[in-house]
Amino acid sequence: MKLEKDVKSLKRPEVDIKNECERFRVKDYSFPHQYCHLCFSRFMSLRPFLLKAVQRKWKCHLSVEQEKVEKIASQGNPEDRSIPILNELKDMKIESECIIMGFVTKEMKNRPTILDEYLQDIEEATKNSQLSNYTSNDDKVYIEDSSSRIPLTLKEDVFSMNNLISGTILAVRGVQNSGGNFLVSDLTFASPPEEIIGKEYTLGKSSQPVYLAFVSGLNIGSEIENSLSLQLFRDFIMGVSSYSSEHKLLSSQIAYLIIAGNIIRLLDTAKETVTGTGTKLVVNNELLSSRLGVVDSFISQLASTISLAIMPGEDDPVPISLPQPPFQPYIFKNSRNYQSFNSFTNPCLFSINNVRVTGVSGQCISKISLFSSYSKPIDALKFCVESRNIAPTCPDVIPTYPFFDRDPFALDYTDESFPQVIFAGNQSEFGSYRFPNNGPLCFTIPEFSNNPTLVLLDINSYELKTISFKT
Repeated sequence: MKLEKDVKSLKRPEVDIKNECERFRVKDYSFPHQYCHLCFSRFMSLRPFLLKAVQRKWKCHLSVEQEKVEKIASQGNPEDRSIPILNELKDMKIESECIIMGFVTKEMKNRPTILDEYLQDIEEATKNSQLSNYTSNDDKVYIEDSSSRIPLTLKEDVFSMNNLISGTILAVRGVQNSGGNFLVSDLTFASPPEEIIGKEYTLGKSSQPVYLAFVSGLNIGSEIENSLSLQLFRDFIMGVSSYSSEHKLLSSQIAYLIIAGNIIRLLDTAKETVTGTGTKLVVNNELLSSRLGVVDSFISQLASTISLAIMPGEDDPVPISLPQPPFQPYIFKNSRNYQSFNSFTNPCLFSINNVRVTGVSGQCISKISLFSSYSKPIDALKFCVESRNIAPTCPDVIPTYPFFDRDPFALDYTDESFPQVIFAGNQSEFGSYRFPNNGPLCFTIPEFSNNPTLVLLDINSYELKTISFKT
C-alpha cells in the first residue's frame, strides 16, 4: 500500500513497503521439543544450497543413481579423480578422500558456564567471564550430522579454526586418518546467490535518491542516553529550521526509517532486591512506566513526520528469546495512533520498492565476536551471510524458541527471493560489504548512545552514507 503522511511539513518520496516478518512470528510459545531439532532443520534446509556451492567450487555434479556427488574428471589431468560427497558421516572410510557436510560444534576452553561458579575457583571463573573473547588454541572443532560426530583438523591456510562458529552449516573436503580426525584440505559454505542486484543499480539508475534510514541503540531515558545527539537526530529527521537547506533536502529524501532495537534499557529500571533465597533483579514498574512515556513521546514526534518501523532488541521490554516479537501496542499509546507507525519482529524481513531487506537488532552478531576472532562487526555479519544463517549462535549461546521442523534464521531463500540488503544494529562501528558479482549488500549500524550515527541507504543505487550527530 502507499504510505500516507500524517504531517505534510516535508514532502517525502512515496514508497511501497511490505511487511514480511511472518516467518519470524511464533504463534504458540510452548516448549515441547529439544533444541537439536533446530540444528538438524537448519542443515536440511541449507543442504541444497550447500550442494550447489560444492558444485561451483569443486566442479561437481549430482549422480542420482549413486545418490552422491562426484567430481567431473578433466580429460588429460591425472590429478583429477572422482571424489564422493557422503550422505552421512558414518559412511566415511579411513584414508579415502571425500566431501562431507554437516554443522559445526565447538568445545571452547574459555567459554564460561553456570557450573563454573560452583566447580571452579571463583577467581578463575570471574576471570573467564570478563574475557572479551573466548577463543583459544586449545579449542576443538567437530562436524556433526544425525549419524555421527567427527573432529576436524584445520590448517590456518585453509580456514582459521577460531573463525568457525557453532551451528554453522558447511562442507569440508579431506581424508579421515587412522586416529579418527578428519584432515581438512578445503571447505565451503552455502554462500549467497550472485546477480541478485541488477547491474543498473551499480550504475545508479536514478538521479534522485530515495533513502531508507537506519538507526539503533537510542537507549532513550537510560543512564547512557546521549541526549543532545538524540535531539539533533530528531531535528534532522523532522527537517526543522535550524538545519541548512542541504540537510533539509537530504532529510526530505528519506522515505522510511528503521529503528533497529534497544530503544530503552529495561535493566536500568530494575534494582537488586533481597529475597529469602538470595537477591534478584526487580523492575520498578513506576520508573519503567515513566521511561516508556518518554520513549513514546520521542517516537511519536518522529512518526508525525516520517513513516517508520521499530524493532525490539536485547535490552528492550520484550521476550529475550529469538525471534523477538513486535513491541506490544500499549507501550506506544501516542505513536500507535499514527498510520506511519509500524512494529517489526527481530529479525525482520520486508521489501521497499521491491528491494528485499532483512536484518537483526544485533545480539547474534555481538555474540559471534565473543566466540570467534572476528574483530570487526561487519566481518561477523559477512560470515553469517556467507554461511546463510543470520543467527548461527542460536540456540548455542542465545536463547531461542525450539523450532522443530524449520529454522527461520536460515537464509534459505531462492535466488529470486534472497534479500538484497542485510543489516545488523547495535554494533560498535559502521561497516559495509558488497558480495562480489552483484551479490547482497551488508552493513552494520552503530549503537547510537555510543556512536550517534544515522545510516542512509539509497534504494535506487544501493549506495550508503552516514550522518554523525556527535557533539
